[in-house]
Amino acid sequence: MSKLRKCWQWLLTLSLAAVCITVADSHVPGFTQTTPTQTVPNIAPRADQLLRQTSKALKAAPAFRFQADITIDTVRQTGQKLQYGTRTEVVVRRPNSLWAETNGDRRNLRLYYDGKTFAILNPSRKLYSTLVAPPTIDALVDRLANQYGLVFPLADLVYSDPYASLTSRIESGSYIGLHTVNGKKCHHLAFTQEVIDWQIWVEDRPQALPCKLLITYKTESDSPQYTAVFSNWQLGASAAEKQQFTFVRPPQATRIDFLPLPRLENSFSP
Repeated sequence: MSKLRKCWQWLLTLSLAAVCITVADSHVPGFTQTTPTQTVPNIAPRADQLLRQTSKALKAAPAFRFQADITIDTVRQTGQKLQYGTRTEVVVRRPNSLWAETNGDRRNLRLYYDGKTFAILNPSRKLYSTLVAPPTIDALVDRLANQYGLVFPLADLVYSDPYASLTSRIESGSYIGLHTVNGKKCHHLAFTQEVIDWQIWVEDRPQALPCKLLITYKTESDSPQYTAVFSNWQLGASAAEKQQFTFVRPPQATRIDFLPLPRLENSFSP
């Protein structure tokens, strides 16, 4: 998977990082820099087939939307783990429209992209930031990661070729079995990369849409985890018919600079 990056400290400041929709470190779901689509030799055939199946369903959809209930571990200096929760909704209209909203324990944020402008809004603080954006979702996600160190949670799912993005750093993959997520039978797949391990559960149906994603950050102290449980999938043009992708500045909102952020290795953020 592409990129993950730690920005807990940024999110606690009155900077763009406090407004940014977060993500993680170098390569796991939601990340950047897609590469070739060849099969990785160490992926079990069944795991590869199912990952291709779920990727194909997303790639073929002219538009789609979903919700994700996310839990994120943080580790205190004492070694104690704390867990925070967030609900995120994402709407994609290919190739150049994206909207997301996240509401949770530590932030409430909205993201807008209409093929020309990218904007992030913190409605509770009435802060926003905008950028002139490239003409595709792929190019936008890559630019934000490469120039600003911002990587979106679950970004691999919105790429034009999800399979290429998801497999770009995989070292091995295995099929675990058929398990239950929120009452649905889902195929459980597990993958390893250099700095993370990740697991994905996909529905036992022809489209094989994602049911759950779990990322373990192996190089972080005490191996914190990021978990997303998916629901309310809608695929097809109607999924984005009434969605507003163009940002409109709320009354009395204050613009802040969208500054390049330092690149932190082997780290993660929600």
